[in-house]
Amino acid sequence: MTYPTPPNRTSDPAVTRGVIVLIVAALIGIILLAGSGSFTAKNASTKKATTTISNSGSVTTTATTTTPPAPTTHPPAEVKVLVLNGTGGQLATAGADNTKKLTPAGYATLPPNDAATAAQSHVYFTVGYELDARAIAKVLGLPDTSVAAMPTPLPSLDSAPANVVALIGADQGGKATTGGTTTGGTTTGGTTGTTTGGATTGTTGSTTTGGTTTGGTSTGGATTGRTSTGATTG
Repeated sequence: MTYPTPPNRTSDPAVTRGVIVLIVAALIGIILLAGSGSFTAKNASTKKATTTISNSGSVTTTATTTTPPAPTTHPPAEVKVLVLNGTGGQLATAGADNTKKLTPAGYATLPPNDAATAAQSHVYFTVGYELDARAIAKVLGLPDTSVAAMPTPLPSLDSAPANVVALIGADQGGKATTGGTTTGGTTTGGTTGTTTGGATTGTTGSTTTGGTTTGGTSTGGATTGRTSTGATTG
């Protein structure tokens, strides 16, 4: 008895195309998995593979890679900066003083405001303004480590329109000088006096250093020196 020979299905074009498609799909998966190993946060490249099957059964695979542009700085006039006073009352003019530092550089400064007390100063930036924040920190004399992304919630309700927010904390509260010179706890004052009928009464060269006050009083041409220790706390 003779049995019929089964047909040779390997020569079927449809079967051949199906096998090719499965192989190509497996290769694409391997390529994508290998590419994911080189993914980094700062260089987030996007890889895309496109597969085309022609009517004749030929398969063409095209891989494209898209890399986001590198961060850049903006013209100062296009950077809105808000300075917040978070010194906890140590320096009432911290907001205004630091805003004035940014004006010569051409930044678009917003009216300064107060914020909750912060132990450390920070320069916060919105997306795309990190390099600008680092430049602003340098102008304000703050370390590069003070630069960080804008937190949630915002440091202040006024922070919404700003691209960069400089929060001046308690660590900067005693470093500004207003109406005098303060160095290492020593305060040097000026001269005050009143002239009445040819007599001058006043105090010249009063100095406070570490709790000791040394000065002199001139009245009608006579000078009386006086030294007081422990009367003033430095």
